[in-house]
Amino acid sequence: MLSAISSFRRLVSEYPSHPRTDAALYALAKTLARMGKETSVDYFDQLTNTFPKSPLIPDTYLALGEWYFDKSQVNKSIESYKRVLDFKDHPAYPYAVYKLGWAYFNAASMNEKTMQENYNKAIAAFKLVIKLSDAAGNVQRNFDLKDEAIHDLIMVWAETEDINAAWRYFKTIGAQDSFYKMLDRLGRIYQDQGKNPQAVYVFQRLLRESAVGEKNPEIHAKLI
Repeated sequence: MLSAISSFRRLVSEYPSHPRTDAALYALAKTLARMGKETSVDYFDQLTNTFPKSPLIPDTYLALGEWYFDKSQVNKSIESYKRVLDFKDHPAYPYAVYKLGWAYFNAASMNEKTMQENYNKAIAAFKLVIKLSDAAGNVQRNFDLKDEAIHDLIMVWAETEDINAAWRYFKTIGAQDSFYKMLDRLGRIYQDQGKNPQAVYVFQRLLRESAVGEKNPEIHAKLI
């Protein structure tokens, strides 16, 4: 990897006008990022500033978003992922939307209102991923991303405690089982927090909604 970095650096410095210099900058930045080097950001920025028409621009912003997200710089990751959304026809678009949802879910919140707004943005992003996956057909990559988005919706809705909104949505996409999983997760959250009346309510609704669920014996035991 060090040899690759040396070769890419030589190419971008000695041949700044070469038709593949943008690709070399991208490869250099990605390799540095894999090694955890902060200088990767400089080369990503050089690519976007020097070659604004490059077909690698969406991939570059996605890579920047991943870098900032992994470094817990969530606000910067949000801005980078949002830049990918300008390229709706690019293959990276659905994944960028998905990661944007995760970034909003993990964004720092100054107060309860801001936290709810971020959760709502995360929910909207995951819903869009599901919509995009359905529109693209049952391609394996889209199908996997859809499953991940549904799984993450379960998590976010459990945190927001918006049971009725979750039920309406999961029912419209034919994913009632996901709603039951959300109830199970929410009940466990309440249980861990010592909110026993709320846990009882949620578990009882789960038993009513899913009368033959495979986890029902465990849920009955929790209620007892």
